[in-house]
Amino acid sequence: MISKKHSRRAAFLRPACHALLMTGASVAALSLIGASPAAAQTAQGYTIPAGTLADALNSLAEQSGTQILYDAALTEGRRSAGLKGSFSPAEALSHLLAGSGVTFRQSGPRTYTLERAPQAAAGSVQLGTLRVSGGSEGGGAGRGSSARGGASFGDGTDTGDLAYVSAQSSSYITRDEIERNRGFQPRDMFRGTPGVLSGDARNSGALDVNIRGMQGVGRVPVVIDGSQQATTVYRGYSGVASRSYVDPDMIGGVEVLKGPTSGVEGVGSVGGVVSMRTIGVRDILLPGKTFGVRVRGGFNTNTRGAPAPYTQGGLRESMLGKYKTGCNFDCGPLDTVPEYDSVNQLGNPRGLDRPSWIKPTDANGSIAVAKSWDWIDLLGAVTYRNTGNYFAGENGNAPHLTYTQSTTKLPILGWEEYYTTVGYGSGLNRFRAGEEVLNTSSENLSFLAKATVRPADGHAIELAYMKFKSWFGEAMPSSIIRGDGALQAPMSRVDVDTYTARYKWKPDSDLIELKINASRTELDNRIRTAYDFSSISPDLKYIDPHDGRTHRHGVDISNRALVNGPWGDLTVNLGGSFSHEDTFPIPGAKLESAARDGWRREWSAFGDAEYLPVSFLKFNGALRYTTFQSHDRQLSRRWYPLERVWSDYYHLNQKAGGWAPIAAITMIPRSWLQVYARYGEALRLPSLFEVTTGFSANPIDAIKPERARNWEFGINVSKDGLFWAGDAVRMKLAYFNNEAKNYITRGVGSTFADPDEAIRNIDMARFKGYEGTFEYRAGPAKLSLFATHYTLAEYCDWVRKGTSTRPLPAQYECNGGFRGSYGRNHVPPEWAGGGSVELDLMEERLNLFARVTYTGSRPSESIAVPGAIEVIEWNPYTLVDASARFKLNENVRFELTADNLLDKYYMDALTLGLMASPGRTIRGGVTFNF
Repeated sequence: MISKKHSRRAAFLRPACHALLMTGASVAALSLIGASPAAAQTAQGYTIPAGTLADALNSLAEQSGTQILYDAALTEGRRSAGLKGSFSPAEALSHLLAGSGVTFRQSGPRTYTLERAPQAAAGSVQLGTLRVSGGSEGGGAGRGSSARGGASFGDGTDTGDLAYVSAQSSSYITRDEIERNRGFQPRDMFRGTPGVLSGDARNSGALDVNIRGMQGVGRVPVVIDGSQQATTVYRGYSGVASRSYVDPDMIGGVEVLKGPTSGVEGVGSVGGVVSMRTIGVRDILLPGKTFGVRVRGGFNTNTRGAPAPYTQGGLRESMLGKYKTGCNFDCGPLDTVPEYDSVNQLGNPRGLDRPSWIKPTDANGSIAVAKSWDWIDLLGAVTYRNTGNYFAGENGNAPHLTYTQSTTKLPILGWEEYYTTVGYGSGLNRFRAGEEVLNTSSENLSFLAKATVRPADGHAIELAYMKFKSWFGEAMPSSIIRGDGALQAPMSRVDVDTYTARYKWKPDSDLIELKINASRTELDNRIRTAYDFSSISPDLKYIDPHDGRTHRHGVDISNRALVNGPWGDLTVNLGGSFSHEDTFPIPGAKLESAARDGWRREWSAFGDAEYLPVSFLKFNGALRYTTFQSHDRQLSRRWYPLERVWSDYYHLNQKAGGWAPIAAITMIPRSWLQVYARYGEALRLPSLFEVTTGFSANPIDAIKPERARNWEFGINVSKDGLFWAGDAVRMKLAYFNNEAKNYITRGVGSTFADPDEAIRNIDMARFKGYEGTFEYRAGPAKLSLFATHYTLAEYCDWVRKGTSTRPLPAQYECNGGFRGSYGRNHVPPEWAGGGSVELDLMEERLNLFARVTYTGSRPSESIAVPGAIEVIEWNPYTLVDASARFKLNENVRFELTADNLLDKYYMDALTLGLMASPGRTIRGGVTFNF
């Protein structure tokens, strides 16, 4: 709804009233239930033999019927003396962990979460961990309130087992996995994560996360320690890219939840949430230490420093052509067809000078210092990484020379002309096998300072500041196939400052776990792309700048309460959030008048609950209300094509709001088996990009909120001791049906009275499919399998027919994307999956890892329209990665990784820039902990 005049007081009071009504109703319900103390835990007999701590914990969980969640790194190298006697589950767990440096907390009615013992006084509380949530229930609707929130995991402790006991699809990425998958760009950290991709992966060094087809403009918030920063960048004929800038070297863990999400981080999450934790004190300190230093150094191969601006690369269209080679009549002089020995002659020879695959070409390093006292923890860290342009692989479906014969028949006495066309195969790829891929270099510098203060028992305050600076290559996707081909551009730059303040109060009461968070991010983005049309005109060569700034601040509050009674166990989480975004041009920058300039405010209040009336049944529910308002500082006016007139100029103001529920039911016929069904809605209100005027697309006057309606049905298996004591199986199978009604994108209206290429609603986007993960652990070995299959991926809307002078009735159509739609390049591959094998040898000092992944082609076709957004097609590809990690002792660890071991030539799914992906790359590093 558009409002050109609005009451500021009413705009602030209305969402506040909704929040107060929700909070008041929930508090009243709690007061009726009563604050009964936690139920006493029944003692029972245990017989647990001495052995590894991991085996002892598995035995305890099996015998007691409880769930014990922990990161495998916590038990690495630790043993237990075993247990025999009668104890409550908590007492038994306490005995097994005695002297191990590991502590625990009850995170649910029958769930315990292990954490590294803090170097702090008794009664201290720890702030949260990093999560990537793909939009499940957040606090209560299917995931379980006990598993959410800042204290759900100890700092530095991520547990993947939680994915197998939740009524939603989720993934967890540990610090070790981030380091193993580090690669060239942040998107590489998601390798092996089913249903999760990143668009335009090799351009700019940013994240544009895609979860089950939902991508961009806030559909998948990327949250780092409770803060968000994102900007949307124009990508020419390929649409736009929403970018979140992240330094993986500063990330301590990630959680991905898929589908609409409750909790403070789930606002607008029609696709999901990626929630990240920066490294903390416990990531640095050795067990039993209060002071620690971690120094890391590393290298990688397969790169070269970026060349001077305007350096040409890739294949040049000007060297191809169509040549007349004969006739069946006297047609005069014929053309000479150029003869090339290979496709390599059609580009700059410089780019083929690839270094040896074992020669280190780049370096990176970091240092982190941590100190812990009884009342305060301090951490400081700095990372630096300099990476040149990488080289593409040499094995696979790379461009190759083609000579095509054709005949043209003239309408005169049967005359014919014969032609030979020189071209190359392999679709849209423009870089040769083994070639340097221009504009893929980056230089990153990050700082992190963090202090956690514990002023009293049950209270914790964390203050943090992080700075991320990056200089990187940037290519406009369309420039690779126009003019003189791919060009090296000057370095673009991004500068991000993030400030966070978090408070937690957890007294000795199950009714209070209060968290208050505040954050501010300041993003300065200066993009430079190069164009060269000197073959047309010697002076037609220039650098195109796109500059802008975005500031965002927000605050949120939530409280989790656990109530136990004879009627069952109830967990309730209540909270709300506010955010303010402001984007504006950099004063004095070129094209300042074309930059977006406006602000957006959003309020949200939520409540979620988890109820276990009996041991074999669990209910989850959540409800969220969200509202927003925005103001465009640029003047707009609308063109009415039928009347052929412009409207008067005006500032576009928008506001909207609505409710979104989530509900789930879980049946637990066995302690190791769960069957669940879940329905979730999420309301995404128009983003700042979609409600402000700027180059490439402008909003229309009445953009409706985008509403996701998602169904998910799944099975969880979490079984220890499947064949013998010490082995374990984890499995999750899920069917998802995701529909986004009133999907917001750029497009053409359903009637000729609508303006062309405007930000508007189409009827829906819909993605259906299956997803599965499987893990089997036996002694030192771990086998993992994962797959995602889409049975349907389409966009639907009413499409206008005829012409403006002779219009026909609009028709309802569904396909892989309409003319001008940004969603055309968000369609994920129809099939994707893979598997990995991991071995821990030499008393877990040596870790060996190998993985195979497959990525298929697009599952649906888009309507091809000349001049519209180019749909990028990629060829299916299979990659092999391997790594080894050796722990010399407690203080020294070596790592060696081979990415794309078989040197495959391929182009990432969801790419925009027609850029080949990295070939075989060797990465090595050493870590010192003191």
